Amino acid sequence: MDMNYVVKGASQAQGSSGSEYKHQACENESIVRKAIERKSLVPRLIYLSIQSASTSQKETVECSGTINDTKNEEFRFLLEKYASSLSLSFDDAVKLTYEISIGQSSFKDFGTDMVVDCLNFAVFLNAWNLNFTHPLLPHQDGVNIISWNMLENLIKICISEQLTCTRPVPNSPGSQLPILVQLITESLTWHGLIIQSYIKSMFPSGKKKKKSEPGDRSNFRHLQVVRSSIDWLCDEIQEVHKWLEDEINRPEDSRLDFWLSQLNPERRSVSVLRILDDFAASSHEELGERISGALRLWSSADVMRKIIRSQSSLLSRFQHICDSKLEMLESLKRLV
Repeated sequence: MDMNYVVKGASQAQGSSGSEYKHQACENESIVRKAIERKSLVPRLIYLSIQSASTSQKETVECSGTINDTKNEEFRFLLEKYASSLSLSFDDAVKLTYEISIGQSSFKDFGTDMVVDCLNFAVFLNAWNLNFTHPLLPHQDGVNIISWNMLENLIKICISEQLTCTRPVPNSPGSQLPILVQLITESLTWHGLIIQSYIKSMFPSGKKKKKSEPGDRSNFRHLQVVRSSIDWLCDEIQEVHKWLEDEINRPEDSRLDFWLSQLNPERRSVSVLRILDDFAASSHEELGERISGALRLWSSADVMRKIIRSQSSLLSRFQHICDSKLEMLESLKRLV
């Protein structure tokens, strides 16, 4: 066999592999850069969203329904950059978000790891649409009902899908739980802040006006939309709260039995535990007193119990977060 041919072939294969590696590295770097850019936009978008909500009901708003042009341009520009970080144009992002809310598309079109980012975009878009309009989200009698409904449907879809993927915890520890936490602590929290600002703009004194007052009658349609959105948020957070309660109250022994039932040689993920169990069952003085002593004390059941208790502790902390969100929303309900 011609050795030059062999060397050349090996060199080409190595070059091809190196080229693929570089291409993959570039793709990963691009994804990371976009994620960083997206995160960097969030603080300003939250600020502009709250400001948009606080000015949407003030008498200083122009008849056309727009606020300061500079703020409008900045808000739109940042939304465009956010959409771009999702590899979409602003109009395409609005269209896809709207289609997901009415069941014509799926979050898979954004990407499985983009659920939170998609909902965040919808939250900011709804805030922007309080003062400005998009052709897909027109105002009706001065109220952007379509935009609010779109966001409410998205929230319901997001929470429902994540709860389905996440349960039960023992079967898939971790799983989609981080995404569920993000939805509550980011997307729903920011929407709650926007609603809070919106209500304050309607009732500057912080107290609900009497029904006989003209100002309250003029805000009636807005109040209906806000009440509905608060109810949606409460319902979805309560769904998460109930799921957490069920998981926390699941008997520890039954969860332990499940984990121990998974310890079979065919499962690669638990092979380390099997090896440690085997070592613990026999004497290995050649490993030294310290290591052999630790092995004698090894118990897979004890380790599993610690994992289960850590899970319960984590879920309890998440439940407390949900409690605080519900308390805040209940306080807003009393205002409207």
